[in-house]
Amino acid sequence: MVLPTDKETLTKPLGNLIRQATARCPNDKEKKTKEPSQDNERGTRSSQWDFAFSCIAYAVGLGNVWRFPYLCFKNGGGAFLIPYFFSMLVCGVPLFFLEVSVGQYLGVGGMSVVGQLAPIFKGVGYSAIMMVFLENVYYIIVVTWTLFYLFQTFTDLPSLPWSDCSKGNGSW
Repeated sequence: MVLPTDKETLTKPLGNLIRQATARCPNDKEKKTKEPSQDNERGTRSSQWDFAFSCIAYAVGLGNVWRFPYLCFKNGGGAFLIPYFFSMLVCGVPLFFLEVSVGQYLGVGGMSVVGQLAPIFKGVGYSAIMMVFLENVYYIIVVTWTLFYLFQTFTDLPSLPWSDCSKGNGSW
């Protein structure tokens, strides 16, 4: 069913929409005179190698260096490497690529990236920051114990507890 109306009534909402859209977009004169905002700009990397080394530093940590050989030994040695590399190629690399590509596309940090993809999940960014804080507390404790035993080794150099078997009463 079509109701007859006058021309002004039909074009009025469209005119309001066009006025609102053009009010938000500055014209060429305003673009040239307006100073670029330094507050909202994110830094960029100088080369592809800089980006590649940043990704490697993000992915490889202290846990990879000292825990991975232990896990290989505990779970079957070389046989553990087959499911490890399979799961790394099937799950790890695609998820890492997804995370890097979404971060590059949106150009925001980890706290607001999920909120831009789905605004209902803005709290995921805050919970991720909280998890990173708790993991850093754990990591700092592990590094502190490592440094403590390293310094204890250098302060007790002439008589290290493991230099002889006298305390074990021959249990070795």
